[in-house]
Amino acid sequence: RYKDEVNYESSWSVTSKFTTIQTRPLQPTIVSPVENGVVTTASYLVTGSAFSFTGNVHANSDWEIYDADTNVLLQSSYFDVVNKTSLTMATLPSTHLSIRVRYRTGLGVASAWSLPRKYTQTVS
Repeated sequence: RYKDEVNYESSWSVTSKFTTIQTRPLQPTIVSPVENGVVTTASYLVTGSAFSFTGNVHANSDWEIYDADTNVLLQSSYFDVVNKTSLTMATLPSTHLSIRVRYRTGLGVASAWSLPRKYTQTVS
């Protein structure tokens, strides 16, 4: 519909349908460990959801692990081409941890960060 400078309005145009393209990968989620879960082994696997983006490849991922009590960054891995959807963790100096991940396409387009996943590490 068009409106000119004297507020004359034209008739509505014919309805058109179109499909938008996905502009960035879907926001991943942390699958494991579970929210507020407890990890009791010295080495464990953190897993993210599957990569989802039409028309491009999962090139790499960014991982950040924080002390959940102080929000201090303890460990990070950026542009990680090996650990795309999972990351093997070793014991960290904090007990309460928070982890997040984001995925990146081959064109360098990053997803939003996952929501932080909080969990407890209790290794003897």
